[in-house]
Amino acid sequence: VLEPIDSFFKAKIDLAIVPVIGVDKNLKRIGHGQGFYDRFFENLNYKPHIIFVQSIDALSQNNLTQKHDISGKLYINPYKKYYKKERKNDRITYRTYSRYSWTRYRIFSCKKNQ
Repeated sequence: VLEPIDSFFKAKIDLAIVPVIGVDKNLKRIGHGQGFYDRFFENLNYKPHIIFVQSIDALSQNNLTQKHDISGKLYINPYKKYYKKERKNDRITYRTYSRYSWTRYRIFSCKKNQ
């Protein structure tokens, strides 16, 4: 089977659903350590909306990632949905919605990484 001459996907990606092993407190992806998604999104000249998905709730309250790891705006698992909301006062607030309750909770708030 012959490969196409121009095999790079050129359509613009609006939304990316990315699997994760876990997510740290900055909603950055913890993966398998090969950097595939990090390199892919780094080569784009724009930033699509990134949603992280996983089958268990694995949000770490520690900063486990490195500078080059991608961050998302939303982390979804079967039990909770976490989203990152940036405020004008240099604070980032993380909120969660539980499938067992319609109440939303503020998990924690931290200063933006400079």
